[in-house]
Amino acid sequence: MQSLNLTVKVIRHVSHEAPPAPAVMKVREEPAVPKPKHDHAPNPLHASRHENHQPKSDKLKAPVERVDETADEKHDSDTETGDDPVVKPHEILPLVVEEEREDREKESPMQPVDSAVLDPESTQVLQKHGTGATLLGYVVDMVQERAHPSFRKLPVSIRPDTAKVASLVGEASVQACESVVAQSNDNPEARPSISQNPHCRDEDTVLVVYNSATFSRRYCGKTIKPGQALKLDQDMDDHCRLELPRVFAVDDPPLDGQGMAPIIVQSKATAQQETALEDSELETVPCSIPCQWEKDISGKDLVIAGTTWQLHQTMDDPYFHDDAKIERTDFRSDKYYSTTSLRSSIPLTFYDSSKHSLRNRPALDWANTANAATYVLNSNCQTQGTRRQKWLAAVQAVFRVAAYGSCQHNTDLAPGETVDTLEGRLALSRKNRIHLAFEAASEKDHLTDVSFEALLSGAVPVLLGPSNANQLFPPHSAIFASDFNKWDALAAYVKEVAENRTLWESFHIWRTDETVLRTWESRWAFAETTASTASPQCRTCRWAYAKEFGLGWNHTAQTIQPTHLPRDLCLDPTSKIVMKPFREYWVQRGSQLEDIEVDTGDGCSKPMSSSTIEMDGYKVEREVSEHDGVVDIVVQSVEKESVNEPVTLRLHVDVRNSEGAYFRNPHTLVSTSRGPWISSAAIQDEFSKVTVLTSWETSVHSPQEGILEVSILKENESFPTNNDGVRRIRVILEDVNMLHDKMTEHFPSSYAKVMIQDFVDPLELFYVSS
Repeated sequence: MQSLNLTVKVIRHVSHEAPPAPAVMKVREEPAVPKPKHDHAPNPLHASRHENHQPKSDKLKAPVERVDETADEKHDSDTETGDDPVVKPHEILPLVVEEEREDREKESPMQPVDSAVLDPESTQVLQKHGTGATLLGYVVDMVQERAHPSFRKLPVSIRPDTAKVASLVGEASVQACESVVAQSNDNPEARPSISQNPHCRDEDTVLVVYNSATFSRRYCGKTIKPGQALKLDQDMDDHCRLELPRVFAVDDPPLDGQGMAPIIVQSKATAQQETALEDSELETVPCSIPCQWEKDISGKDLVIAGTTWQLHQTMDDPYFHDDAKIERTDFRSDKYYSTTSLRSSIPLTFYDSSKHSLRNRPALDWANTANAATYVLNSNCQTQGTRRQKWLAAVQAVFRVAAYGSCQHNTDLAPGETVDTLEGRLALSRKNRIHLAFEAASEKDHLTDVSFEALLSGAVPVLLGPSNANQLFPPHSAIFASDFNKWDALAAYVKEVAENRTLWESFHIWRTDETVLRTWESRWAFAETTASTASPQCRTCRWAYAKEFGLGWNHTAQTIQPTHLPRDLCLDPTSKIVMKPFREYWVQRGSQLEDIEVDTGDGCSKPMSSSTIEMDGYKVEREVSEHDGVVDIVVQSVEKESVNEPVTLRLHVDVRNSEGAYFRNPHTLVSTSRGPWISSAAIQDEFSKVTVLTSWETSVHSPQEGILEVSILKENESFPTNNDGVRRIRVILEDVNMLHDKMTEHFPSSYAKVMIQDFVDPLELFYVSS
């Protein structure tokens, strides 16, 4: 079917530069603390000197920034009873170790390279685990595809259901504008070509466009739903018929969602119904973008209406509920998570800023508090997750513990005292120098009120819980059980801290450190309870909105932001060359990369209906337009003095793909009917990904960092002179989602899938033959 090679004539002016790279949160140096009197207790700054302490990596990262993590090790599941165990000195508890795979440190040796420029047909491959921008070459994962590009030999059949299309527009008969010219018997290796029926170029012919995609598209101001058709009557505005088909209702979806249709979240059960929810079944959620949720929604599995995206939402402890554990490859099948893991798409937390703020929470007076520990747990006493009763028994063996709750209860409450309220528990904790905060399990990020309240008490917390708790808590603010591989070793150190005033006070230096307090507030700002826009419902809508329109997403803050590479199109007023979001060059043989000077300039203009670019020895007529967050280039003709000279389109983008590593044919990852007829390549770094698609088979590659080249005409090749010769190029710019480990080139984003299919399978064109 005919590709509508039309362009938009109105392009926005760009007045802003690319936003700065996201700030990296620095970890404040921990305060110096006195050295313990004996080797039995570890110094928090030099824990490796302790005989029972397992050294850990010096690299502390915010958990939301880690993209390649293994599952936590589990404690062995001993059968436990309610009896207090006898802790023997030689009884060693397996240490909960966080295994972090650092791919950069474990990369396999790479094959040597002969030059700084990679031949696009080279068979050289990098031996590297994972993916992403690396050194010169291709990642090993792509070897099979590069060596055996079977997709190019796939049979392609364009057999439109003309009867169906005719019935959709009430016509007796329609015919496809495009037909396939079969392979030549003389040259079986030659690709079939597409021919256009001359009737489709007749201004008096009534045309019909049909949408074969799985998503709606807009044309001539009308929405064409999947499987629907639109007749372009002669009385339609001529300008309308020259429009470029669009996917979105607006060219540039605003960050605040103003004027856009609401994001609708519903249960999986109602999403499987044939009819959409009525307005009476929806409620509007206060949010920064239009957001609606199904009323009285039930179940943990949610669906974003109009998409295939499923969202599993739960605050259950992953240790006790397997469905709360994140399967990090589920995004490949459009399944996402909203759990207490900070690595989930929409993190949930027990943190409540109205209750858990650390400001104005002074330390207790060491001299006026008892040399004892407080324990206020009131349920789930016998948990297997952390075996907390065994840790408690070890501390109790050498140190007095006042257990006020039902768990190992040994101290009765005085009149007016309670463990049922926050203030009641804090009042009990302020009696003693140590607060035992023993969570039920050790799953990463899963902090409950047990841990948050420990910091509020003013005592020194002893935390048994998430394996990465020391990365979540303020520096040197607690004694972490995970730093010890013997119960009695922890108990001995707790006793020493309580009895050593200088050591005890060193655990409270952070309380008056403004940098620490701001870091803590920033970590949990996404769940600010005083703001309605921080609700999980609103954050879910924002996430879906950014995902649908390919906008930037700040995972830490859970907010929509502009893409790292601004998408606004800007042309040089004089030469009509694209200056932003990439720098456009047209080059011939002998043009060296280092010989080109990039002049960003301050001038900026909107594209003309058609721009002619004249270079030494040739002239290019092409149109450039921006829509749906992509940039389309339509090359209408190329005239050159010598047929021997090739013509190449070179794009400079602000992507640090080291030494020109790129990924070939990403369009084949999207299910389309015309995939084999397309060429493409993508480059990326930790911030951005740029994909270039062409409407014909050609070479697309990256010879150096930040450069993509498209071969427009090869040596001894002339530009087609008929109307079938128009060549389209699409540039897709998007942010890299670091949560989806390192597979973004193998598994395109939802936004990229839509933009690729829209390009590869454009609106199909028919003419009325009756």
